[in-house]
Amino acid sequence: MRTQENNKRTSTAMALALGILITMVAAPAHAACPSVVVLGTSVSGSSVYVTVKNTSLLPQVKSVAVQVVMGDTAVWSLVPVTLLPYQTTTVRAGFTSVVTSVTKCGITDESTPF
Repeated sequence: MRTQENNKRTSTAMALALGILITMVAAPAHAACPSVVVLGTSVSGSSVYVTVKNTSLLPQVKSVAVQVVMGDTAVWSLVPVTLLPYQTTTVRAGFTSVVTSVTKCGITDESTPF
């Protein structure tokens, strides 16, 4: 009985060590690619809809930064987004006036745009 129990523990320890090793080796390869990307934007009145996709194997929490022109004034909006692995979603940035154009749109980890 003890031999069988020890074999299970050894196999579990080896599987855990292999998993950690694979994670350490694979992590730098994914670091070069952006984990969340903007696929597109659309404007409807005072709202800007931004479609984003998580391209990584891990859940991501980011902010979508949108700069728009309303009349002759440039205004920023930050929209938080949480994505599961490979999930695509559309977020809405709402403004107080009709949006004339979208000048910048991107992903940020921080609470300040770019």
